[in-house]
Amino acid sequence: MKELKMSISSSVFEYNIETSQRYELVSDQISTINITVKDTLDIDIVGLTDSKGTFLINVYGSGQLNLNLHFSPYSQWNFLYMNRSDEHLSVNEMVTLEAHTTISANYGELTNGKHDKVSAFRLIGEFSHLDVQGASIAFNELKWKFDVVHIAKDSYAMVKNHAVVFKGGTLGLEVLGTIEHGYHRSKTHQETRVINLDEGVKAIINPKLIINENDVEASHAASVGQPDPEAVYYLQSRGLTYAKTMEMITLGYLMPIVDVIENESIREELTQTIQTKVIG
Repeated sequence: MKELKMSISSSVFEYNIETSQRYELVSDQISTINITVKDTLDIDIVGLTDSKGTFLINVYGSGQLNLNLHFSPYSQWNFLYMNRSDEHLSVNEMVTLEAHTTISANYGELTNGKHDKVSAFRLIGEFSHLDVQGASIAFNELKWKFDVVHIAKDSYAMVKNHAVVFKGGTLGLEVLGTIEHGYHRSKTHQETRVINLDEGVKAIINPKLIINENDVEASHAASVGQPDPEAVYYLQSRGLTYAKTMEMITLGYLMPIVDVIENESIREELTQTIQTKVIG
């Protein structure tokens, strides 16, 4: 496995990756990592102690991607993971947060491919803080499991995912939050909302909390439904076609998950991608 250390700069760094490699992120720069998967690919990304910054991951190709992100104590990172593969892709992702880390993990699953993904988050350090924002469109088949485990006191996790299922699409979302015994004052929260744009589509949400400690906070909210008929009627009465109405509803459903992203670069990139996928 190769190791690449990114030099310090205020510039945007871009890397095209087709072989298994290890990265040490460097503070105060924006890095774009374009990953093309062929067969099996192993990628390690490390945020060093006291480091901070922003990076974008674009994933292409087909096969198996094993992605390990490890954030050392007192690191602060914002990242956007964009699935750009229209092929068959399986992803095993492990995100580890050490003490006093603050991580904003943002995801765009917006392609026509058949995808199976596991995103595991391990909060192993005290006062580790995780915010997850996911925007998904199921054109084909998307199975995605979130697995958040608190293994430290005073750790915090919020996982939000808004998804839209188009005609011919299937979606399965499993969201698991666990607080192990002894890790007091930890907080784990989930919010998953799915809208189906056709009566024949299939969407399954499975939220679950496993709490083995009393002095904690935990919550989950989940909903699956179809567009409000009154909203559809109103938009069409204003002269919009049915297709345009569905575009407006889709954007209205996905954009709130994007608007709360604090990092401007990530927010703009995800906004542009969603608009391109929905409107063309």
